[in-house]
Amino acid sequence: RHLDSLSPPAAMTLNEEDGEDGQEADGSGVACADEDITLVTAAINIGRRHGDISFEDDYIGNLRHILSLRCPTIIFLQAQYVPLIEPFLHERAQIRVKEIRDLEAFPHAAAIDGLRNSDTWAGRRKAYNPATMAHYNALVMSKVYWLAQVGLRSRANARS
Repeated sequence: RHLDSLSPPAAMTLNEEDGEDGQEADGSGVACADEDITLVTAAINIGRRHGDISFEDDYIGNLRHILSLRCPTIIFLQAQYVPLIEPFLHERAQIRVKEIRDLEAFPHAAAIDGLRNSDTWAGRRKAYNPATMAHYNALVMSKVYWLAQVGLRSRANARS
């Protein structure tokens, strides 16, 4: 599949009991069913691939689909990929730039690497284990940290 060939998701019913189809009046995507949620995701190119699909076609394509939901959304993304997403941003979506160096600066990166490189770690013996990749574990742990930051900011904003 190629980025240009990704079709927008079909309209879907968001509220079954009242029959609203959830489609925006202008046909631009699916209306968000719940204004009290914020979608938070990250796409950092650490070299992980699903088959022979490029990062742009795989992860960036998925971000486009997430944005078509038109829910409040925060995307942590490398600066070089921002131009691929900007045309699909809506008024309730934002990008926060993160780079590989941010993963390397994660406070527990050295401890994570120590575990990943340990001969006693059972994961090293698996035929395929993305956790053996240099930045994978730091990315997974950083996502939890970034999500917590978004939650803290949301609560602080709700109080003010």
